[in-house]
Amino acid sequence: MVAKLKNIELWVKKKINSFLKKDRQPILIEKATNKFFFVEGSRILLLRHDRIGDVMVSVPFIKLLRDVFQIVELDILLSENNIAASAAVKPYVNNIYVYRKGFISIIKLLRQLNKAKYDMIIDLFDNSSTTSSMIIKFANPLYSLGINKNNYYSYSHVVPLLNKNKHHIVERIAQLILPFGINPYSQDLKLSYPLTEELINNANNNLSNCKSKFKLGINLSGSNRSKYWGTENYIEFIKYINNTYPYFDVIIFYTPEYEQDYQQISANSICFKAPTDKSFDEYVAMLSLCHVILTPDTAAVHIAAAFKIPCIGLFLWTGSKETGLPWFSYNSPYRCLKTSTGKLDNISLEDVIIAIDEIVMEHKLGGLEK
Repeated sequence: MVAKLKNIELWVKKKINSFLKKDRQPILIEKATNKFFFVEGSRILLLRHDRIGDVMVSVPFIKLLRDVFQIVELDILLSENNIAASAAVKPYVNNIYVYRKGFISIIKLLRQLNKAKYDMIIDLFDNSSTTSSMIIKFANPLYSLGINKNNYYSYSHVVPLLNKNKHHIVERIAQLILPFGINPYSQDLKLSYPLTEELINNANNNLSNCKSKFKLGINLSGSNRSKYWGTENYIEFIKYINNTYPYFDVIIFYTPEYEQDYQQISANSICFKAPTDKSFDEYVAMLSLCHVILTPDTAAVHIAAAFKIPCIGLFLWTGSKETGLPWFSYNSPYRCLKTSTGKLDNISLEDVIIAIDEIVMEHKLGGLEK
């Protein structure tokens, strides 16, 4: 049944793409060139309607664009899956739309965007998106800009798609600044996530039981069960931390569906539970207090990068041309451990222990000064 529904979805997308396809060749911009000039009152819409990690790796480009055009109206389209991380882009945009699935919701959104009369729409996806093509078609902007990929026909202008196995996703997205006269390689493409003093104070209160010198944050899983490292692996790893680095408090972050796993882990090791009923901003604030983060979730990887926290990322990885590099921490200390088996628990406990030992030594996270 699932396979049949997937086939129907692919058929529908194929028909939509056939309708959206235009017989045109966009202008390719490969070097920093002042191609566009906007005045006060001009409107630009950014498309980033996917997951939390995707919006976070787009922040460096969005910040650069806002620096270039301080007087234009800069809006962004997020999704129900990443609106929780809207604080990452709020300092740079005027308005935030939310893409909601469902025929009526989509029609309302398309009419709203068409009525807004955008001068430019910039698609931040580096993979082809039927939804992005549809939005550009119906919003009908004066210009449309994207990365050169299969749905190139949707854009009036494109920038090169950098080799996914050589360039981080942050760098691939940053190519979109080329038409505005900026060389992305001369810019500081650091990730960021603003936190208020209140959020930080609340985070300290939420983790007030942690009295040791250092905090190791463990995010139990990613977006689905295949990104769970395994209960026994976590137990043995935490026991190693308890015995080898007793000046570390281990804090477990997880969503409610992993409650049973946490109970088993906590019954066999010494660890603390981070509250599970907090907002994403509160979650970010608590993670920001950690000194090391272990995670199979790319959103937590990018949070670590935003605060320059050493991170051990656990990745399912195929190494194909389409998927490219794992989304490891950008311009921030990290260890990238990956498996191509499709099961995260095939990453060995020994490799994770080696990674934490190296990080503790390199960043002088010793306990002698406690």
